[in-house]
Amino acid sequence: MTDRELLLKALNDYVRPITFPVAVKVGFTEELPEKTRRPKNMGQDRMLICQAVGLARRLGWTFGLLQEDFACAPAALAFNFKPNPDWVMNGELVYPMYAATPEAGAVTQAKTPHWEGKPIKSLVFAPLDRAPFDPDVVIVYGLPAQIIRLVQGALFENGGAIESKFTGRLACASYIIVPIQTDECKVILQGGGERVFAGCGDEELCFHLSKYPVGRYLNIF
Repeated sequence: MTDRELLLKALNDYVRPITFPVAVKVGFTEELPEKTRRPKNMGQDRMLICQAVGLARRLGWTFGLLQEDFACAPAALAFNFKPNPDWVMNGELVYPMYAATPEAGAVTQAKTPHWEGKPIKSLVFAPLDRAPFDPDVVIVYGLPAQIIRLVQGALFENGGAIESKFTGRLACASYIIVPIQTDECKVILQGGGERVFAGCGDEELCFHLSKYPVGRYLNIF
């Protein structure tokens, strides 16, 4: 069995997520896999990353976003499609919704994941079992009891702790940018945007796996 098949079998046998595990591909060209849907196929000009993830995990679609498809300005800044202007770095994007003062907002903004690598041209999301690409990240949504199983599996071989950071916003940056930058697994708390616009349940958390760490999971399972 391939690594992907082993991982899928372990997830289906021992975690049993309600929705499909999502494979994510970060692209550095605008070329998308054949039959990849885009917002224009649904009569929309733009879409949020969390909405594309939702379509992949609930409907089983392969969905792609180019820079021109992004509907979320904060996400476009996090993925470095545009440079952060001074007013963003000064906390005015976070204040007043998520911070009492611009100064507090600047502290939160400084902790927000930010892509620093080669410019991203596309993002593609697909169910792991049928993804037409080798994923950079795998995202698993589940109930807390299911997510803790993944935490236990990730730590079983080498020990330690899962260290996650939460700002209450831009979960998409946390579950795509962070695992690529750190090559570590993390627990993610989705923000209000994903719960309002992408139908994420109040009871759901998610966990991202970096680069098929199969051995970290199969031992505990």
